[in-house]
Amino acid sequence: MALRLRVSYVNGEITDAVVSPMAQVAAERHFKGKLDDHRVEASYFLAWYTLHRSGNEAADFEPFLDSITEVVDADDIENNGDDGDAIEGPTPSTP
Repeated sequence: MALRLRVSYVNGEITDAVVSPMAQVAAERHFKGKLDDHRVEASYFLAWYTLHRSGNEAADFEPFLDSITEVVDADDIENNGDDGDAIEGPTPSTP
């Protein structure tokens, strides 16, 4: 079963990204095979790459990071009813 990540945006939008093999390979190449050393960033990268490649995210990676609040394993939420594996994103600043 493919990894499914749930992305929550600052504006309240929530979307799921089914991580493709292409996204997994791109992440391995980007992090030179050391995904465990960059667990948080790798999760964000996988979500962004999947959404970006599918045309559902126009922003580049760093602006994408500014637009999200968290990325979680969507299957954990649906199977366990919790977000224990939440990977918190940056807290948006308010003017």
